[in-house]
Amino acid sequence: MKKLIFIPTVILLIVNCSLLKAQEDSSSGTIIYEEILKFALELNGDSEAFADMLPNESKSEKVLYFNSGASLYKNVENEESESSVIEQESQDMLIVVEIANPDDKVYTDLQNKQVVEQTEFMSRQFLIIDEMKEYSWKLTGNQKKILDYNCQEAISVKDDSIITTAWFTPEIPASVGPASFSGLPGAILFISADNGDYTITAKSVSTDIPNEEVFEKPKKGKKVSREEYEKIVEEKNKEMEEQYGSGGGVFIEIETR
Repeated sequence: MKKLIFIPTVILLIVNCSLLKAQEDSSSGTIIYEEILKFALELNGDSEAFADMLPNESKSEKVLYFNSGASLYKNVENEESESSVIEQESQDMLIVVEIANPDDKVYTDLQNKQVVEQTEFMSRQFLIIDEMKEYSWKLTGNQKKILDYNCQEAISVKDDSIITTAWFTPEIPASVGPASFSGLPGAILFISADNGDYTITAKSVSTDIPNEEVFEKPKKGKKVSREEYEKIVEEKNKEMEEQYGSGGGVFIEIETR
């Protein structure tokens, strides 16, 4: 009788271990995103007539690798360090707009709550080392499906205004997301920020475990804190506005034929 009781117990334990392993594996994977950044250029003087010819958004493809200990968000390999060049012709003018797609990376140490971000600004590379940003997420109760995953909506509110909207899925039990967005009980599959001018949308999800080699920390650039980097950007933007006006965020070259 003892053997009859013991054998089913062993089988039950094996089944439970399989379920636990399957659940653990679902906290690792790869997500491909599309980033869209909308912008409005303000041109002055003779260039004002060509405003309608200029692009109003840039798109790029990103990949997020993640496991239980870390995540890495970067350009998809075939887009790395490339730039988007758009040309428009009108009468005797050739307008060339170059939108850079630098080799930016965001590495998140989920266990130690640390972020290492490699970014480029004004042709200079920086390595920002910071703590994980804590978002004040609030669940709205809204639900929908993204890529066949059941997702829930969460918002980040500041001064009674919605700053960021995120859709995440508890079916992927990893507190990860694109760029520096995280802190929800599931992987983030959609982000909308800056009144919808900045969106990140998941295009595909794989729960295959990524190779450990892909989780290499970024190393390029001058090491700075988040505060130091923001000060550099603020000072440079102010300098550009004083020199060129408020359209200094995108490099525009206008050639006269």
